[in-house]
Amino acid sequence: MNPDQKRSKSYEELPKEVQRLLVLGKKVLRDFQENKGDPFAKMQLERTYGTFIIESNQVARQLMQEREFSSALAIFELLLDIIKLTGKRKAEGMMLCNIGAAYNDLERYQDALVTLKQAIAIAEELNDRLLKGKGLNNLASVHANLGELQEALVTYQKVLSISQELGDRPWEGRILFNIGSIYHEMNRSEDALFTLLNALAIAKAEGRRYEIGMALYNIARIELEIGQFQEALNNYRQALPIIRKFGEHQKEEVILKNIAKCLSSLDEK
Repeated sequence: MNPDQKRSKSYEELPKEVQRLLVLGKKVLRDFQENKGDPFAKMQLERTYGTFIIESNQVARQLMQEREFSSALAIFELLLDIIKLTGKRKAEGMMLCNIGAAYNDLERYQDALVTLKQAIAIAEELNDRLLKGKGLNNLASVHANLGELQEALVTYQKVLSISQELGDRPWEGRILFNIGSIYHEMNRSEDALFTLLNALAIAKAEGRRYEIGMALYNIARIELEIGQFQEALNNYRQALPIIRKFGEHQKEEVILKNIAKCLSSLDEK
């Protein structure tokens, strides 16, 4: 990651479009603050500015995908201030999840932990299982980034239960993938393979090509490490066209090198 993407940026360093949104957002915030004691005025403001809040959130989420974390965080934080004045607790919890994710990507891990625990507290207050799952999912990622693997594993397992309870199969598959990755880091290769194979089965059932490719890639990597060269070769060969299609060039290079290693190891047998 570019070091500039990890640090918080001043207002002047933010892209012009983000600056424009922040200027407009501050006007929205002032309007809500000035009318917070008037329920009718607040309702009118929510109607007037509802589209702005939704569109700004979409812009911030797109910025997260583009790894412009500081820009996304600036928008999320302003939206949080506005949402608090509307009294919509679920929306507040979701925005705290977004902010926690941005802090995580900026490597501001303590800020992320505090923020995500606030989101989870709101989810528990509302008995909102989806919101709780989102908060726990982001919290597990922070623990993993801090190297707190047991905490990450336990937290991901809680998210897995929620995804299964809600019947969200794609989400269940993604969480199994994350759990498999944690097991791998913990040197629990058999648990990692079993979990990743379950993630692969869900990805295939749901027709999610990218996730199929990533599961095969990680399964093959573990098989290579434990000396299952034929299995690794088969899975790398299946993963290669998918990884190539999605433009994952670094992983494509790794696959080609590891296919050569598998072939060499099989020739030596």
